[in-house]
Amino acid sequence: MSWRGLFHNISLPRAFFLILGLYLAFEAVFASMGLLLVQTMLGVKDTAELQRLLFQPSNEELADPALRFAIQLVNILAAGGKLLAGVVFLVLVDGHPLSRPGTHKRPALMPLALAIAAVLLSGPAIDALHSANRDLLAGVSGGFIDQMRDWEVRAERLTAALVEPGDALPMATTFLMVALLAPAWEELIFRGIAQRLFEAWTRSGHLAVWISAALFAAVHMQFLSFLPRMGLALVLGYSYLYSRNLWVPIAAHTANNAAYLLYAWISGSTPEPADPQLLASMAAATGVILLIFGLYRFRDRTVAPPWEGLSPPANTPPESGRNQQPDQDA
Repeated sequence: MSWRGLFHNISLPRAFFLILGLYLAFEAVFASMGLLLVQTMLGVKDTAELQRLLFQPSNEELADPALRFAIQLVNILAAGGKLLAGVVFLVLVDGHPLSRPGTHKRPALMPLALAIAAVLLSGPAIDALHSANRDLLAGVSGGFIDQMRDWEVRAERLTAALVEPGDALPMATTFLMVALLAPAWEELIFRGIAQRLFEAWTRSGHLAVWISAALFAAVHMQFLSFLPRMGLALVLGYSYLYSRNLWVPIAAHTANNAAYLLYAWISGSTPEPADPQLLASMAAATGVILLIFGLYRFRDRTVAPPWEGLSPPANTPPESGRNQQPDQDA
């Protein structure tokens, strides 16, 4: 029995639960494999102590290269599991409109260049979103908010330790984890699958971009950085909406993360959000909007939207679901 196309007639709600189930299952399995491996590597028999070392290490413990490599290994395996979950989903729904995220052909040079430029130019605008996010929660404390702040501090400390320049092997594994695997699985799951699913569901490209961007920011569970992550996801989402080629947001996301690593390695410290300058933020936002408009001008009109081939909703005349032109993304 072949698994390819097993769910080629799946409904959109069931497709959502299928990718959610695969995502959670593969992440759990591969992360568990990583925990077993590093437990042997570090010689730690107590599971609670192992989890503390991996997720709440002290500064002195983080200075140990073996522990840093163990943390990287767990993250690499978990990322590989999530990437595999997306691939398995595409195999299972082969023949369904959702199974065509646009990885079968090379991206055109102009959309690729515009998307990368938009992401790299967005820095000052992202800093402004960081500031706005911080100001929104400045006077809020207690309970979940304090827990979020604690998570943010832990995440920043772990990130700073993991991206420190050092020997070739640790830097190579960091680059694999941050600049290659993370963009690959995040773009496959959030743009190649979730955004297309929401677009097919709502029949609105813009709504799908915003929903998937909010989901992308929420999944990171770092809500003090929710707005800047959502801002980046919007740029990536529109680059995918207009290019209809998943390699475009993957390349732009890779460029963003690689630039972050290069800055950290050259300067010896992780980039910190700068105090937003109004003029610089407005200029950056304007530039990003113009670049996204350029993506729209060079949009791929040959690829059908993801609702093409689906049965129209019961309350919609049959022709309204079929006769929309591929380039009408909104």
